[in-house]
Amino acid sequence: GGESGRERVWELRRIAEDLGAMIGGRTVGYRGKLVIRTTQSIVTRVIGRVNKLETEKSSTSTSIKHSDPDYKDMQFKTESKMKSTFKPKTLTLHLGTIHLRECVAVCLAPSSESWDSGDSRYSPGKSRDFSTSLDPESSPGSSRHIFVQIEVSYVGLDGSHVTRVSTRQWRIATGTEEYMKSISPSTSIVILAKQAALKKFKREQNNSRTLETARDYLDAKLSHISSIFSETGGGVSLRGSVMKVSENIRELVELGYYFRQGPVIGLAFERDPRARLLARRFIHMGVEDCLACIKPRIHAFNTTGAFQALPASSLVLQSDRILIVDQWDTIIIWYGSHVAQEQYSTLRAACTEEARNRASTRTPSPCILEISERSSAERWLLCRISPGHKDRLEDQAVDFPEIKSNGASDLKSRLGRGMSEPSLREYLRSLFAQKS
Repeated sequence: GGESGRERVWELRRIAEDLGAMIGGRTVGYRGKLVIRTTQSIVTRVIGRVNKLETEKSSTSTSIKHSDPDYKDMQFKTESKMKSTFKPKTLTLHLGTIHLRECVAVCLAPSSESWDSGDSRYSPGKSRDFSTSLDPESSPGSSRHIFVQIEVSYVGLDGSHVTRVSTRQWRIATGTEEYMKSISPSTSIVILAKQAALKKFKREQNNSRTLETARDYLDAKLSHISSIFSETGGGVSLRGSVMKVSENIRELVELGYYFRQGPVIGLAFERDPRARLLARRFIHMGVEDCLACIKPRIHAFNTTGAFQALPASSLVLQSDRILIVDQWDTIIIWYGSHVAQEQYSTLRAACTEEARNRASTRTPSPCILEISERSSAERWLLCRISPGHKDRLEDQAVDFPEIKSNGASDLKSRLGRGMSEPSLREYLRSLFAQKS
């Protein structure tokens, strides 16, 4: 109560907002599995607790009170059109493995039932599987939602015992299409990519197949996901056919494609010592750094000194461009043959300065490569991006409406079609063609 009570409520709301941002979505599936992870290194125990939830009839909001004496002074106001009768839909959730350095939130439907994981402590190298299922009585017209509560206890630097609790209300998806809107492709691909990198690391210790195992694992996961969800969402046109693929699933598969091309599990980097170090470091990197490592970011410098973002495809390698290709541990500066003359030296120097500025803010410092058109070092750029020049001209026009046919023909004759890796369009076709 009082000013201190209000401050505590606002602090808990802020924690809940941070939790929602880390999860990447607000809607949970009524059939799917839900695993919520954060990177708290000081977690000693995880407790999910909703002992009792009481409702007060209101037309605009619902007050949620905890009967637990530790939280009797806390109230969480949540906007809802909830009736006074508390009968949520049937819900079953399975929570995955808890690892050290991770914190898993426990999800419960709004009912009088409770579930507690106990006062378990998790040691390094050990994990514990647990799950909970709630089947409250179904009632048509009731609000479809659950409450998520997380409690984290740890010892502060001053020796004091600190406990943080946050509670949040989430809607329950009424169907697959609604559920798909809550999926975060960037968060999902980071989890899949780290699992693939971990498999590569374990295979290296056993002197067995490394890259093949990691790539096969990633392909199998993406194929399984696409086979389940490819019948919902927007259309994807591949060689004249239109496949119903959710936009989130397509983005997930695209990110997976660039990861299998990149330095962590790409075939072109099998004997690169820097790539081996990156693969081990990738497992412990944050989400933003992982995304920067998964897909290269390409920007073109024009004569005015402004940047233009471009897709990661070989179709952007036009002779009148200077490109900066940034993939976290490596920054590549590519010069087209038409801008290699002396009059463009100032523009090339500006690109080099931009690359150095980016490298100065990262640890470890990335490698900066300067590559010219038609040089032998150009292969280090081609192996990171999609060989879009291998696609048919009509397919290229779909992805790049502004491209000229003669420019595409020049790229095809210069770069050739003998590259072993498929293009992004070919990779999408291999996963989605059977669903057309």
